Amino acid sequence: MPIQSNILGSKKVGELADESCYEIEEELKEQLEEYLE
Repeated sequence: MPIQSNILGSKKVGELADESCYEIEEELKEQLEEYLE
């Protein structure tokens, strides 16, 4: 049972990391576009 919850926990952490990476990437793209204008 602990192993299963551990897998679920790390999966959640991975999803959170993916989301924050995506958000950071989007912000950087916006900043770049403003800089290039």
